[in-house]
Amino acid sequence: MILYLGIILYVISLVAFLIGLLFYNRIGKPVVTIITILHLIFLFALVSIFVLKVNDSYSHIPWLLFYVCSGLLISGVLLRRSNNILFRIYMILFPLTFLWFVVQPGKFISFITTLEYNPVNYSLKMNDHYFLEKQNFTLSGDTNVYKVIEKHGLFSKAILRNIELQNIPDSGVLVMHDESQAHLQLFKAQLNVLDSLIIVSKKQNTITKGN
Repeated sequence: MILYLGIILYVISLVAFLIGLLFYNRIGKPVVTIITILHLIFLFALVSIFVLKVNDSYSHIPWLLFYVCSGLLISGVLLRRSNNILFRIYMILFPLTFLWFVVQPGKFISFITTLEYNPVNYSLKMNDHYFLEKQNFTLSGDTNVYKVIEKHGLFSKAILRNIELQNIPDSGVLVMHDESQAHLQLFKAQLNVLDSLIIVSKKQNTITKGN
């Protein structure tokens, strides 16, 4: 649930950044002052909890998410109003996070909400540039849900989602995929016996249970 909240808050903050960048003259100083104070509070909370190790009972709160989003909220306005070079460099860091969001949206949202860069360590390389990985978040909250992604350097895209598996496969191969469907074959070795699972489903809408 917190990951969905992170996506919503971040996207809203990006929109607010663009509005502030375009209409900075129409945004009152009290609004900017209030958001700036909140931003400094979130920064102080991050430093206190994760650097000074003060009051770990509040470390579960997504302070980094609030810090980044509040920075986005005010950076559009302050980039247009401020002439201080160091301050402008600090403010430009927040909209630059959008580059990470575009390249690796799942890992970015996971990091700013949970402070874990790669919370799911399972990754199975199949043929060519295709990998089977655990899906970070689902509507049902089920942890045994996987996805197939296609990687090219730093860029990756999901071609299959919501694959439900009861067992973690040892190997697999993507037999074929096109715009309408995909054929995925997974294997699980148990006591020298190779279990095979064949998945045929529509692309981007896979709901499959395996043995």
